[in-house]
Amino acid sequence: TSSEHCDTFFRLCPTFRDYKTVKNDLNCCSEVINNNGTILCDDYNLTYAPGVKKAIDEFCLNNNFKCTILEFDRFAKIKKE
Repeated sequence: TSSEHCDTFFRLCPTFRDYKTVKNDLNCCSEVINNNGTILCDDYNLTYAPGVKKAIDEFCLNNNFKCTILEFDRFAKIKKE
């Protein structure tokens, strides 16, 4: 038998940087991570958009996903633990 491997990569660039919109976007693409893919989120730690960081942090915590912060706190890379 062979194990399946998925190299799906999804980039989330929130147009509306509010908590509710980002949370909804992440929930809609959680299947990417559940299929061994990766989501890269832009605007992670912007001072004028704190809802983005809050939504990403909660999403990772609630789903037991690993979040790695990249490039000056600008991007969040999300995948399975």
